[in-house]
Amino acid sequence: MKDKLVELLDEYGLIGGTPAHEKLAEWLMNRKVIVLPCDIGDDVWFIAKKWEETEYRVIKGTVGCIDMRNGSRCVIVHVMIEDEQDWYHHVLRFKDFGEIAFLNEKDAEQALLKWR
Repeated sequence: MKDKLVELLDEYGLIGGTPAHEKLAEWLMNRKVIVLPCDIGDDVWFIAKKWEETEYRVIKGTVGCIDMRNGSRCVIVHVMIEDEQDWYHHVLRFKDFGEIAFLNEKDAEQALLKWR
């Protein structure tokens, strides 16, 4: 999360550059600032398998809601598997982004290679 916050501060163009932004990001995180990994309506690609499957694969879904109740930090993804006309929900934790959940298909496919 700190890297994303530094990236956002760099984009905003605050005086001081990346070293100052890293310190500011740390200060903000210590005060419980949360940087969302995505937004409602975003497409996400994640590595998973349905319970009856044996192989992991990249699945595309759409973020339906973001839940932070009771300290949870989860993204609820509504998944429509195009080839099967099947709906289900998948819960991704914020920390899953960059590991098993991604905002583009290419990164998800590259991560999947590590699983095989």
